[in-house]
Amino acid sequence: MSEITAKIDEYYASLRGKAESRAERTLERALRDPEFSKVDREFQQARIAYFRAEASKEKNLSDYKSRFEALKTKRKEVLAELKLTEDDLTPHYQ
Repeated sequence: MSEITAKIDEYYASLRGKAESRAERTLERALRDPEFSKVDREFQQARIAYFRAEASKEKNLSDYKSRFEALKTKRKEVLAELKLTEDDLTPHYQ
């Protein structure tokens, strides 16, 4: 029974690895675009700032949220120009 379990685990690890590799390759391709790279970097910084502000219950949380949402929208627009979506950057597990 242990051998069967090991084979099943290996099979699903392979599927997981393929899904993650596909998503990583797509992200790497998108990051080669200078505009996406810039917007993505700003988006990641704004996301961290927003969640930190939320966690520390800052009074001007709406400012952080507005910046985060604007960059999220811009990121989606740039991805669309590259004929990609957020979903393409996410691993699809089976």
